[in-house]
Amino acid sequence: MARRGTPTEAATAPARGRFPVSKGVLLAVLLPAVIVLLPTFVVLAAAMAPTAVAWCVARPPRRHLAVSVGALNLSGALVFVLDLWDRGHYLPVALQVLGDPFGWLVALAAAAVGWAIYLVMPSLTANLVKIREQARLAELTKQQKNLVEAWGDDVAANS
Repeated sequence: MARRGTPTEAATAPARGRFPVSKGVLLAVLLPAVIVLLPTFVVLAAAMAPTAVAWCVARPPRRHLAVSVGALNLSGALVFVLDLWDRGHYLPVALQVLGDPFGWLVALAAAAVGWAIYLVMPSLTANLVKIREQARLAELTKQQKNLVEAWGDDVAANS
């Protein structure tokens, strides 16, 4: 029988089906993209600041806060990006777009909705589970009463 790796080796090994990407390859691909899309990158970097804060505040390994805030913040930041693309994709225009208070309102309000979803979901989920448990308990009580009627009180006695 073949011996499997130790838990430490298993934790550091890359997951099956995934290719490890070196930082050099990632840098070689992303750096030209950032240079070409510099105005968009500047606008997104500024507008996605709430996501960076959520990333720092969220607890590893899953970082649910960063995901919920990031997804909604990105949708709000698209107001800036679309405005930039509409006016012209230049760096001075990007700085003018960042001066628009309406864009900031949309981006920050969307991030706030992400925070609200993150904060409300645990209690909402707990309440839904509680309701399901109560419904299941009522169903079992009804079945028990039917069994007692059909078979007598001995069915409900503790064994």
